[in-house]
Amino acid sequence: MNGRSRQGPHAGAADSAYCGRMLPIDPDATAETRALLRHLGALEGRHVLFGHQDDFAYGTQWSAEPGRSDVHDVVGVYPAVFGFDLGHIEIGADRNLDGLSFDDIRGWIRQAHGLGSVVTLSWHADDVVSGGSAWTKAETIPHLLPGGSHEQEFTTALDRVADFLSGLTDANDRPVPIVFRPYHEHTGGWFWWGKGLNTEADFIALWRHTVDHLRLRRGLHNLLYAYSPDRRGIDPDALADGYLYGYPGDEYVDILGLDDYCDLGQPGNPAPLEEQHAVLVAALTTTARLARERGKLAALTEVGTERTLPDPWTGYLLRALMANEDTRRILWTLSWRNPTGEPERAYTPQPGAPTAADFAAFAANPFVLFNDELPDLYAL
Repeated sequence: MNGRSRQGPHAGAADSAYCGRMLPIDPDATAETRALLRHLGALEGRHVLFGHQDDFAYGTQWSAEPGRSDVHDVVGVYPAVFGFDLGHIEIGADRNLDGLSFDDIRGWIRQAHGLGSVVTLSWHADDVVSGGSAWTKAETIPHLLPGGSHEQEFTTALDRVADFLSGLTDANDRPVPIVFRPYHEHTGGWFWWGKGLNTEADFIALWRHTVDHLRLRRGLHNLLYAYSPDRRGIDPDALADGYLYGYPGDEYVDILGLDDYCDLGQPGNPAPLEEQHAVLVAALTTTARLARERGKLAALTEVGTERTLPDPWTGYLLRALMANEDTRRILWTLSWRNPTGEPERAYTPQPGAPTAADFAAFAANPFVLFNDELPDLYAL
């Protein structure tokens, strides 16, 4: 296992001070979905789970090789959290915005769940008003809500998402619990649902309408809903206020997430690294505190660790996650994807990469959990 320090499959999960307090916002949530939230709560403050986007789908030097994973190639184990994206499903496409077959994604989700890992789905939804991509800069939301010009088109889009989600079942034909993360990074202005393109009230209405449609109209009860602003769109001097811009309310959110690339050595950030690190710690602290105040869990729902950082995994990301009592409550961190043939865009290393040894040291830290050290997150 490349020097990983094993704690045992149920290490530290039984006596968390927060065990049992977590309930999904959906009162009719499936038993397995309730169990997932409860068991994650039992790990709060004691471990962080490592996740990776599209981990089974491709890597920097391969594509669609059954069972292969860049993470596994380096540390000998799979992630504890697997992320995939539903972009293009809303237009009835067979493949998502990154060219992955939705049939394959369904299979990888079942595989990840069968391993006992957490599955989270983002949704880079196309703009059904203009026919443009998720990156369309237009005031789209009012046209999608009840009474809007494209209400029916958006209802069709939501139904296509619901059809996919309802088809996610395990080997016993039970619904697979999913952490659903729609309309992410809304504090930035790069997606059609983003700040500056729509009013805050319209974003809140969009979120609530989506949750109500999936839960009440379509009867999906295997979803936990993750809210995930982007730090780049939040003033570091007003983190709490900026984070809560567009917050749809405690009854509509299960997990408070944060997406952050700009505080991890991104070339577009001119601040010195230690100043960036301090902001990252402050942003994670704020996210975790806001979650704790609301009886929610917190996660670093998307992150991009730059390869040019010195010791990016142990000396930068892990140091931030372990910085204080609040940052230690961040339940998982999801690194973004590794496009084939584009090592400069990979967010986890391949074997032999300059940061591979540091990533292995990160994986071996007792605070960090990969798939092999997870308790049974779905035990009833």
